[in-house]
Parts: sequence; structure tokens; C-alpha cells
Amino acid sequence: MLKRLHFTIFYNRITSSSKMALLMLGVLVYPCQAYAMDWAERALERISKPPLGLPRLVQTEKNEVTKDRIILGRKLFYDKRLSRNSSVSCASCHLPERGFADNDQPRAIGFNGRRSRRNAPTLLNVAYMRTLFHDGRDNQLATQILGPFLDKNEMANPSAGWLVQTVNGLEDYWGKFEKAFGEVANINNIGKAIAAYEQTLLSANSPFDKYWYGKDKSAIGPAAIRGLKLFRGRAGCARCHKIGKYSALFIDHRFHDTGTGSKDDSGRKEVTGRLKDINRFKTPTLRNIALTAPYIHDGRFETLGEVVRFYNRGPVATLPALGLSETQQNDLVAFLESLTGDNIAELISEAKGAHRQND
Repeated sequence: MLKRLHFTIFYNRITSSSKMALLMLGVLVYPCQAYAMDWAERALERISKPPLGLPRLVQTEKNEVTKDRIILGRKLFYDKRLSRNSSVSCASCHLPERGFADNDQPRAIGFNGRRSRRNAPTLLNVAYMRTLFHDGRDNQLATQILGPFLDKNEMANPSAGWLVQTVNGLEDYWGKFEKAFGEVANINNIGKAIAAYEQTLLSANSPFDKYWYGKDKSAIGPAAIRGLKLFRGRAGCARCHKIGKYSALFIDHRFHDTGTGSKDDSGRKEVTGRLKDINRFKTPTLRNIALTAPYIHDGRFETLGEVVRFYNRGPVATLPALGLSETQQNDLVAFLESLTGDNIAELISEAKGAHRQND
């Protein structure tokens, strides 16, 4: 008991970045709370009581999240056997240690080393997204999984039926779908299980949240405070990356042409077929943005500084040049770095349990 107390004091005093580094090295296992309740209970609790700065999540009876579904969904999410040649899983492109995105690749790499056209977006706080993928081609977590499962460049399953047959043929899944859903695995409950796990990936209570919603004026430094003022004012960032009175997702659930389109990717137009949607892409969340480089739908920018400089120049007529000084640009970056949630280490620790589960 005394060892746990000493460990808790140590854990609470080190920074979030230090916790993440130690977790990645395998030195640290998430502490005291883990002894009191299992990881799935903590994950379920996050949904009912989201961290400071996030709005309440509304659950429906049709897509109810339960402990059994979360546990099953995590197992599926990290299982490489669900790809055509057992080489990639959902986590191959959405790595917990990299903000549930992929810092190493501008565009995701999947089946047989094939590269997709777009950067893998973070799954942190994906439960709040009204549309999914950079072009918004799906609007349900439980159905979007068909995209990567069947895409020839990602997991490359030849059909949904093939995937279901694979899952039902794996002995370590026998009985688990019956326990979670009252039926054997099918494409609907495979999607619901993965969606249940993904809905637990909530991260906030960042330094910004403590400053803005917790009224702790010491939570962020002077540069970040100046950056916040620019963000909400002169720079105009908050027009699309919205900050609400009680919570902030830093999105507007809309699609915009911000000067990042290309001849190889027309964005939202590929979904709607409308000319006015050429080069429009979904507004990304800025929460945990410091963890999820590279940036933009094609991963063209490696740092937040590059992104800020790009928009400072005024890439399109609807986004004129801002004329910010180098110091002001650095202040904006400082603010963006204050949006990292304080529970990233916990989410990584929970993810590590999936590898033991699938061994």
C-alpha cells in the first residue's frame, strides 16, 4: 500500500510528456486507479463523465456501449488477422503512442506496403464527429469500418462476408460476440464493437481546459494566453475551430476550401459530386494537435509552425493574409500545444493491454 502511495505521488508530479515517454519505453504501467477498477470500467466511466472541456455524449439504446462491447472492440481494433494477409490492424495507422494517428507517415501505409492518398486522422474524441474521413463520406462509427476493412490499400479484405467468416473462424472470438450482443459475429456487430472502443478514446482536461473552463489562470503561460487571444480574434481561427461556453471540440462539422486541394484529390466533391465542393475538406479537431503531426489531409506539413505560416500567408481569397509577426505565430503554436489532454498516458496503457489480449 505504501509503495502505491509513493508511486502515485511520483506519477502525479511528472509531466504528461514524461508519462508518455515512460509508457513507450515500457517503464511505466498506469498507476493506482488501475488497481481499483479494471480498464474497461474506467473507459466506460469516461463516456458517462467526459473530461473537462468535452460535452456530454448521448447514448442510444440501439448503439449502447457496454463493458463487454468495449473489451471486444479493443480486441478487434488491434487484431492484424482481420486484414487479408494478417499484416495490418486498425492500430497500424492509428497508433496509440502517436496520438491515435501516425506521426511517421504523411499518408497511411496498409496492405503489402501500399500507400493511401490521405493522412490517417486522429481517433481521439472521434465519438463527437458527425461525419468521418477527411471528405465526410460516412456518418456512423459503426459503419465507417467497412472503408478501411475493404479498401485495397488498407486492410484489403475482398468482401464484408470474407471478414465475418474470418472472425467466426477464430477460436478466441468464440462466445465473445454472443456475450456482448447475444448473437454470433456479423458485419453490424463487428462495427458496433469497434465503435464502442473508439468512443472511449476521449481526451481533454488539457492546460487550456483548466485555464478556460476550470478558471485556473496559472494553467497556461503568457505565450499561450496571447495565442488564445489571436486564435479567437485577429487570426480568425475560432470561426471554424469553435470554442463553446461549456465545452470545445474545435470544429464546426463543416467542409472548407482552405487552399490545400490538389489535382489528385478533390475532397468533398468525391462524395457529393457537386462542383462547389471541389477542394473542400472537413474541419479537423485541434485537440491533441501537438501529438498528431503531420498535418493537413495529405500530411504535407511536418510541424505546427509550418501550418501557421501557411495560413498566415493567406492561401485563398476567403482566407486573406494575416500579417502576423514571427512572435505572434509562435504564440499561436504555444496555444495549440496547450490543447493536449492529460490522460494520453492512460489511453496508451489501456491500448497495451490489447496486445496481451491478442497474444
